[in-house]
Amino acid sequence: EVGLGGRLDAVNAFTPDCSIVTTVDLDHQDWLGPDRASIGREKAGIFRRKVPALYGDAEDPCVSVLAAAVRADVPLQQLGRDFHIDPLRGKWSGFGQEKQVPAPLWAAPSQWANLALAVAALSLLEAKLPVPASAISAWTRAPELPGRCQWRRPWGKDGPDLLVDVAHNPQAARQLAALLAARKGAARCHAIVGMLADKDMAGTLAPLLHWVDAWYVLEITGTPRAAAATQLGAVLEGMNATTVLSAGAGMEQALVAARTTLAGGDILLCFGSFHLVKQLPMAWLQSDPA
Repeated sequence: EVGLGGRLDAVNAFTPDCSIVTTVDLDHQDWLGPDRASIGREKAGIFRRKVPALYGDAEDPCVSVLAAAVRADVPLQQLGRDFHIDPLRGKWSGFGQEKQVPAPLWAAPSQWANLALAVAALSLLEAKLPVPASAISAWTRAPELPGRCQWRRPWGKDGPDLLVDVAHNPQAARQLAALLAARKGAARCHAIVGMLADKDMAGTLAPLLHWVDAWYVLEITGTPRAAAATQLGAVLEGMNATTVLSAGAGMEQALVAARTTLAGGDILLCFGSFHLVKQLPMAWLQSDPA
């Protein structure tokens, strides 16, 4: 993790053995620039001459990242060109090798891409960091991070499933929408959402409009950057979202209001910011998954 950008991050003070840029999309534009090209240049600031680098934008690679690698004389390996992953077969291939890999925690395309990058890094570094292929294929459960696409059942089998994600930009929201598309079916989905006012609220909410049946807007506490509930509500209403309601004065009230009419098999989604997710009971995020 290189923080906001890469070029000016503290971690960039040392020379790595391998650099990875996963994908480039819009966020933190005040710091990184107004478009993907600008942001890509900042991310590529972690590249070092002759040091291997990996890049994960297979379908729409950012030209500025590719150009930065050429300028810095970096041997850049690109997902979809130099190495590949096959989710159906659970196979990674590249650099003259093929490895069996476990499924990621949730089977979205972005997570398979992240897995491909991780295995590619291990392959490039095997002389310095030997990890046998048998150790990779033996994984039975991938690690997870609190607040990153977590399914939980805090209300038991008769209550709704809780989906928690810190998605706070359009790219992350698109991935979250893809997950809901794969799992929702005929279930109802209510969302508790709180965001920071300096984020792209409309762009983040738009991918989820089709999948959410009722919205509960909540003002995040503990930060002056929080968007007011009325501000979030106005954005949703401007996009003709279904059923926009106030979530009340805090997370506890929001959870009660949002799950009242939901039953087993339905989904309660909580997303929009790290600041919002940390207001959930920590025990929920550390319990076994649903």
